[in-house]
Amino acid sequence: MVSIAVINFISRQKTQTRKGLSALINYCAKNAKTIHDGRKLVTGVNCVAQSAYNEMMNTKLRYKKADGRMYYHLLQSFHPDEQLTPETAHEIALRFAEENFKEYEVLVATHVDRNHIHSHLVINSVNAENGYK
Repeated sequence: MVSIAVINFISRQKTQTRKGLSALINYCAKNAKTIHDGRKLVTGVNCVAQSAYNEMMNTKLRYKKADGRMYYHLLQSFHPDEQLTPETAHEIALRFAEENFKEYEVLVATHVDRNHIHSHLVINSVNAENGYK
């Protein structure tokens, strides 16, 4: 059986601030949402998960792009009937981030607190390699 994920773009203009980015990262990485069988399903791509906010802000400041759109927020969800472990869902989200956002800092957090497994991807709006938005 092939697992099929649905990917949604979450757009909230009012939260495109430093505070909004920090709040989103904190929400996505909450222990109550991300711990499964003693393992925290939060990983940084091109950054360290525990310091993702600081790394993203440092990239923005380095390239003088700490205003306007701060991040992109994607949600990758699986149907509740999918025979899929949270670890597999997390690996799928990581692979998606690594293949599609090669030069960007991305926080990947898989939530297991609902009847459907889903992963949040918080993507820095500034390319860490060249500073392009």
